Amino acid sequence: MKKIILLLVATIFLGCQTNPSNEIMADFDWPEEKLPFFEVIHMQPKNHEMSNFLNNIKEHNEIYHNKVAGVNTFIRYISSGKYAGQYQWIEGPMSMEYLDNKLQIDGHQEHWQENVQPYVNDKGVNHINTPSNYYRVLSHLANKKVYDFKSGEKPTKFLKIQQLDVKQGKMWDVLTILNNWAESDFAVDYSVIMPFVNDGAGNDISIVWHFDSMSKADTFLPGVIRDGLDARFGEKGRQKILKSMGELVTYNGEFIAQIVE
Repeated sequence: MKKIILLLVATIFLGCQTNPSNEIMADFDWPEEKLPFFEVIHMQPKNHEMSNFLNNIKEHNEIYHNKVAGVNTFIRYISSGKYAGQYQWIEGPMSMEYLDNKLQIDGHQEHWQENVQPYVNDKGVNHINTPSNYYRVLSHLANKKVYDFKSGEKPTKFLKIQQLDVKQGKMWDVLTILNNWAESDFAVDYSVIMPFVNDGAGNDISIVWHFDSMSKADTFLPGVIRDGLDARFGEKGRQKILKSMGELVTYNGEFIAQIVE
């Protein structure tokens, strides 16, 4: 009987070591307010069409976008990593109501199809499936809040995006762990984004690190995470959090995206 009791106690203890619902990785409440989105379209221009591609996108933005305070469009170039050589057309932060209204604008989609799409390589870079999507900003799970364009804030110059593939049925556990990250004092600003539509490419959630320059991006991020979690939860707490994270996600690559002026 004593052996059975000891076995049960050990099983419960080991379960607490990896279950994100224990004291350190406590559950949290999802915000009642709707979280903002960014629309992100990945594109690669055709060979020798770079100038027409960029100029026509800027013309499209001037005609049909940047008309609502706080919602901006901008372009990023992916200089290295998973989607190197592609551009991102980005609009946000916005609500789905904003998107509904945008879809009703006369001539909007036609202008894009006639003036931008002809210069886009539809096959992308090396035929890689690209993650064009609407991305929800989980601002309550990060230390970098949503851009406040109304106050004159500018998009961060350089982003390092790390994509994570979450094991089936484990998304809430991962969000719970990221809630612990948000309670910690990380030395680098970061955001957490989630695709509105699961495209099956393993990009279930992304950690977006913000930098003003490439020299500042030369930062050992595992050390940033270690120091932040240690200060909040202690070494043992940090080890437990990172061990659980490693059991719930698979690293799916990363890339650097920089603002195109």
